[in-house]
Amino acid sequence: MLPVGRHIRDDGFSQYLTGFGIGNHMGYLDEFARILPWLPLSNITLRYWKLAQFGPLGWLKRLSRIHPGLEPPHPRLYYMLLRLLEQAGHVRDIAEFYPPQMKLFVENPENGVASEDEGLPLGQRLQRHAFAHLMSCIDITRSEKSTREATGVHHVSPAHFPSCIPYAYFPTQPPPFLWGSDRHKRPGKLLLQLAYRGVLPDSVLFRKKSRDDAVASRSWLREGRILMLRAVPDFPECLRDLGPGYPEAVRFWEPRSINATGLGFALWRKIFLDRSMAQRPPVWDELFARPLATGNQAAASKAVFTSE
Repeated sequence: MLPVGRHIRDDGFSQYLTGFGIGNHMGYLDEFARILPWLPLSNITLRYWKLAQFGPLGWLKRLSRIHPGLEPPHPRLYYMLLRLLEQAGHVRDIAEFYPPQMKLFVENPENGVASEDEGLPLGQRLQRHAFAHLMSCIDITRSEKSTREATGVHHVSPAHFPSCIPYAYFPTQPPPFLWGSDRHKRPGKLLLQLAYRGVLPDSVLFRKKSRDDAVASRSWLREGRILMLRAVPDFPECLRDLGPGYPEAVRFWEPRSINATGLGFALWRKIFLDRSMAQRPPVWDELFARPLATGNQAAASKAVFTSE
């Protein structure tokens, strides 16, 4: 996004508008709510999600070829979706959808979801919670600050403003043919392709989406994790005060998490809870004040977040 921001700045603009980044998740939740009533004994039938998320059966994602709603949910949606299904009576115990190593996290009574919208259809409830918790806007929220500070232009999205919630998802009605290629497209992208067919070249309209991170390269993210480990060399042992099983649970989860969630939480605790209040945020050298991890401790810490 930085070269894009520089190009826009050089053309004389101070801000640029980007998409919501949530059409795929909203579309999936719509498809899932559509097919859920047809799944017998959902508390048992949906267990294949666990095999797809934590087991060796990644090919289960190809169930979307039968119906888009059968695809296992994105990891960002997994916990929220199970909590809401549990609340609606479709799932009895979400701990059964996780490996036993994560039982400590899953059974935390504080990890509930709000229930004030129980009167809404299930599909709308799922979409509202996904939007409200910014679960699908991660690329936008991460890239805005870096673009603004490095290029001086603002990277703005309608997803930042609650008044735009009704425009966050444009489901096509009636939905395209189930086994047609259009059914698997993000609804917003499909509408753009229909609107601009003949206006923009097909090489633009039907380009293959790049899955590389729009904010930082893999090497940049790896360096960030190394810096965090230097600042929290006793990770994950530093989390033992939360419960005797937390370090072991984090060791299991961290290689499977998105963007080092456990390590990021440990660094957040050090900055905001362990340090005294100050007028400015700390710099890395101040966070490195403790001795660096050495020998076996450093190797063990590195193994925690290495999943490549």
